Amino acid sequence: MCAALQVVLLPIAAGAWLNRTFPSAVRRSAPFAPLVAVGCTVAVCASVLARNAAAVTAAGPRLLGAICALHAGGFGLGYAVSRVAGVPERQARTNSIEVRTPCLCRECLSGSMKRTRFWPFGPRAIRPV
Repeated sequence: MCAALQVVLLPIAAGAWLNRTFPSAVRRSAPFAPLVAVGCTVAVCASVLARNAAAVTAAGPRLLGAICALHAGGFGLGYAVSRVAGVPERQARTNSIEVRTPCLCRECLSGSMKRTRFWPFGPRAIRPV
């Protein structure tokens, strides 16, 4: 629970405090927020991949295929559901991106939090002997 608070609640609280305390600075920095968010997401995902580099390399093409299928499915489903619901083309494309991106963040962050919270010594530590 503490890790979830650090990853979710603290950034939101800090952003709300900054917006209330320094509104003009927040307005000036707002155009750079998406770039910073993408950079943070890349850093989190890269750290998860780096920690599991041997397993990722060993899984090779199977893992790459599964990842591509997962993301293509997320993008496609987000677009298709939007279009069926009558959402205009441009918004449907945006929705397809927005459907998939938080999932990617959540996968990396939850994996990282689970590893540090539940498996600090790796998953083998909880295996019965």
